[in-house]
Amino acid sequence: LSKSNNLQEEHVVEILNSIGTSIDSDHYLTEALSYYSSYVKNGSSKVKEAYKQAAKNIDSETYFGKAMKAVY
Repeated sequence: LSKSNNLQEEHVVEILNSIGTSIDSDHYLTEALSYYSSYVKNGSSKVKEAYKQAAKNIDSETYFGKAMKAVY
């Protein structure tokens, strides 16, 4: 079970890294990040760090706040 859990977390980290650098719209980036918020809330520090790094690509303070509220 832990092996599949780690594999899932690795996939979530890869996805977060990818969307953080490939989505230019603050709105759509926030929506994409919010979609993965449940994985982040229950995830390891590695997943949480990937989420934070992706969120740093949001220029709008409003959308950044929404993205961070989704997980904290």
